[in-house]
Amino acid sequence: MNPLNRLSIRSKFIILMLIVSITSIIAIGLIGNRSGEKILKKSVSQELKAMKNVKARQVESYFKDIENSMKMLAVNKMVIDSLREFIISYNLTKYNALDEVQTAELKSYYEKEFISVLEKQSNAKVSIENIMPKTIAANYLQYHYITNNKMDKKEDLIKADDKSSYSDTHQKYHRSMQNICDKLSFDDLFFIDSESGDIVYSVKKEFDFATNLIAGVHRRSNLATLSNTLGNSVEKNVIHMVDYEKYLPSFNKPASFMGISIYDGNEYLGLFVIKLSSNKIDEILTSNYSWESVGLGKSGDVFLVGSDYKMRSNNRYMVQSPDEYKKILSSTNISKHTIDSIFQNKNTLMHLTVNTQAIALAQQGADKTIVTRNYLGHEVLSSFVPLKLGFVNWTIVAEKNLEEANEVIMGFREKFAISTIILTFLVTLFAMFSARVFTKPINALIDGIRRVDKGDTKTKVVVDSTDEFHDLADSFNAMVKTQNKQEKQIKVKDEKINT
Repeated sequence: MNPLNRLSIRSKFIILMLIVSITSIIAIGLIGNRSGEKILKKSVSQELKAMKNVKARQVESYFKDIENSMKMLAVNKMVIDSLREFIISYNLTKYNALDEVQTAELKSYYEKEFISVLEKQSNAKVSIENIMPKTIAANYLQYHYITNNKMDKKEDLIKADDKSSYSDTHQKYHRSMQNICDKLSFDDLFFIDSESGDIVYSVKKEFDFATNLIAGVHRRSNLATLSNTLGNSVEKNVIHMVDYEKYLPSFNKPASFMGISIYDGNEYLGLFVIKLSSNKIDEILTSNYSWESVGLGKSGDVFLVGSDYKMRSNNRYMVQSPDEYKKILSSTNISKHTIDSIFQNKNTLMHLTVNTQAIALAQQGADKTIVTRNYLGHEVLSSFVPLKLGFVNWTIVAEKNLEEANEVIMGFREKFAISTIILTFLVTLFAMFSARVFTKPINALIDGIRRVDKGDTKTKVVVDSTDEFHDLADSFNAMVKTQNKQEKQIKVKDEKINT
């Protein structure tokens, strides 16, 4: 026997409504869920792509602003006059040799403040002969502006007490150069006599100050490369830039430089060079270290990578959670030397190699957003594009862990599931109510029939509707009425016969 035959009409009605309703809910829900997920995935991808494009424009604009600022400064009378005077006064110091005590103090300072740090970094012996400057002018100026400088910051010394022409020039222009550095967020500013290769002035007074870039200790640095390039071209209003490299005078921290030739009319004077601020670039990429507020969530990051696949910016985790980041790096195939170098410098710039599918595609000129694996082996949504800088081949990348990127979709699924459950519950209540309303007249008729069967011939079924159930109730009542009439007629006849 079919089990459905044992069920009441009310139960069958409820089951039928639930089957139809739930099937419809599921069908519509699946279509809606797929459509919603597709829209959300596209939205997440477009959001990351938009972030990449915004940051790319900001970085490109930053470099363009620096170019424009340098071109304006290159024709500024104060800059032109200061370069000329620094070259003249620097050349006068070539005859100011240090005495034995001063030379010993300079050597001691190098050993304590510079060489000891370099040896700790490299775990190798560093010869002072390979580090100290060789020229009279370099030794003289480094002694008075670095070794004998008692200021907390070497750049705060306005004038040394050596009564030299150089110190008069320094007093005249140093504060102005310092203000330029601060306002334009340069890490340092240099005047270079490209013919001789001498750095005749710098704001920060690092160990490159007053040295020679042609035959001196730093002749193989990227600053020397820039000086040679500009010195050989001597073009007006042409900016050149060298990419980041380890820079010895900055304790081997990576440095990048940008420079322009200075002319007084048609007379070539020398070079105006600035050291780029990696911190400023990081501030642009991180929106002043506010990743979450700009939509990058807990794992998103925007970073730069050079043509050598090395990072040209710091990593978010290095800034936010260095201890956790070190554990993550240690669990990968990244060498211990690289990890130590990163944490020694507290920066991934030029220390971390990012050789991934995304970077390889970007190096080929691709502007895409794909799902791939990052250098940590994590599955990520990655959006990338080559930057249009002209000087260097850098790629900008915006990435977010795929798990976090999919959280929006998972949230949508959860809400959909909850909505389906609530809707099913409401449909069930509606089905039960509808079944009760639908079967009420039927139950009334059944009850009436049972009362008639028990001999209650006065039974009357009342149905509060105007549909077929009402007609059926009227027919039932008419039938009972007819039956009562016939029974009375039979009873009368029986009484007559008996009398």
